[in-house]
Amino acid sequence: MHIDYLSNHPRLIASLAQQCVDEWAHLYLAWGEGEAAREFRMARTDGSIPATLVALDEDGALLGTVSVIEDDLPGFEHLNPWLATLLVLPDHRGRGIGAFLVREAERLAREAGNKEMYLFTESADGLFRRMGWEEVNKTTANGHEVRIFRRLLQA
Repeated sequence: MHIDYLSNHPRLIASLAQQCVDEWAHLYLAWGEGEAAREFRMARTDGSIPATLVALDEDGALLGTVSVIEDDLPGFEHLNPWLATLLVLPDHRGRGIGAFLVREAERLAREAGNKEMYLFTESADGLFRRMGWEEVNKTTANGHEVRIFRRLLQA
């Protein structure tokens, strides 16, 4: 397995955008495949934010993805950056790929000069607690209860 920027693999963008929308569109007002694909195409490859990373197998097949972005949750624009779109494809779950992607997102945010980062989740709070993230708030995203987590980024 190796990590690369999604922008270096444009053939993956459309299908990944659809998978992300299938997973999280209910949390956002008027967010669809076209918007997700545009966001992925705008992602940077120079270590700055926004950035989307992909985990690929030795044949270049997609295993999972994660993004580091600004302003992921309406009402919390003062918190940045955010870990977003953490997705491991169903056939590859339970192998540590998600945790690896989280660590890579943390590294990217730290190397971009950030001292902390945030995320929100409906259901993966156990994973993030185990990885050292701290729950700092509860709120709703498009009417769905979510928990906000913060991670202090070590130098």
